[in-house]
Amino acid sequence: AIHALRLARLGPGDSIGIFGAGPIGLLLIQLALASGATTVVATYRLPHRVAAARALGAVAELVTDGSERAALLEATGGEGVDTAIEIAGEDDAIGAAIELVKPAGIVVVAGIPEGPTVTITGASARRKGLDLRFARRMNRVYPTAIELVTRGRVDLDAVVGDRFALADAPVALASASRREGHKVVLLTGG
Repeated sequence: AIHALRLARLGPGDSIGIFGAGPIGLLLIQLALASGATTVVATYRLPHRVAAARALGAVAELVTDGSERAALLEATGGEGVDTAIEIAGEDDAIGAAIELVKPAGIVVVAGIPEGPTVTITGASARRKGLDLRFARRMNRVYPTAIELVTRGRVDLDAVVGDRFALADAPVALASASRREGHKVVLLTGG
């Protein structure tokens, strides 16, 4: 999340779109607001993750048939966002980021796709003169991440769904694979 936000070059007073409100997207929402974003819009395909994004302060919409894009555009006063981060690993999320970012904006593609390729609507990106960037996980962010958590600038509990005893690892992994909550944590202590 930290590396993707750095690539997005979000400035104080800017608006941002987070296209994917899974655990990393929820961290991005928190980091964007802590960095001075005035408006944060977000999308996801699961209602409980949209609710979590809203609880953190984003204007969030459930991905359905594309109508969520119009609702998010309206939330920005019809202007779109200054920068956008795709963190869903889906072509539709990349398309939404390209559609909602303002001309000359930055779109960071950070989600991990299921396959080896992604599709980018090149005509829209070219017409808007967008700066497309690709993020790979992290890039020297551990000290910053530890400091943000230590200072209470991010709420890690907001990205944790359930906690399971280590003995319940099969149940925890099944829950995680069904994407019932957010991150699943295995506790090793008694």
